[in-house]
Amino acid sequence: MGVLVFSHEQDVDGLFSAAILKIAFPDCEVMLTNYGLEKMQAVASKIESFMQDNKAPGTIIIADIGVNEESYSPVLLALQRAKEKGWKNIWVDHHIWLQEPRDKLAQVCEIVISSEEAEEMKKCTAELCTEKFGLTADLRGSWQASRTEPTFQTRSDSRYLR
Repeated sequence: MGVLVFSHEQDVDGLFSAAILKIAFPDCEVMLTNYGLEKMQAVASKIESFMQDNKAPGTIIIADIGVNEESYSPVLLALQRAKEKGWKNIWVDHHIWLQEPRDKLAQVCEIVISSEEAEEMKKCTAELCTEKFGLTADLRGSWQASRTEPTFQTRSDSRYLR
C-alpha cells in the first residue's frame, strides 16, 4: 500500500507538515508543490501515475495547500478516480475554503481543516497533521529522548567571534 504526500513548498508550515507525514509514513513519497493551475495539473498527473505504479489502493494526503477555485479541478478529478479505485484521500489544511469547493472535495476525500470560528481554535497544518495521525505524544517523546546538552566548538581566532 503506497502513500503519496503533497505539501506546500514555500513556507515552514508546509515543510514541517511534509516532515511530520514522513515520520508518520516513513515509506511515503513526498512531493512539494505550490499554487497555480500548472502546479495542480502536475499534482493530478502524479496522482494518476502513482496509482498506476501501486496496484493496491493506498493513501493520498494533501497538506497545507489551500483550495484555489481556478485551479483545484484537476486535483478533484484525480482524487475522484483514486476514490473509485479504493484509495483513501485526506486533505489537511488551515486555510479558509469557499463552501462550493469544500463540498465537492468532501465527496472524494476526508477534509481535516482548522476551525474557522474562533481565532484561539485555529491551528497550523503541521499541528493538524500531528493530531490526525496520532504523533503528538510520539514526537514529544522522541524529542525528549534524543535531547542532549549541546556541545560547542570554539575557535581562538577572534574573527569568528564577531
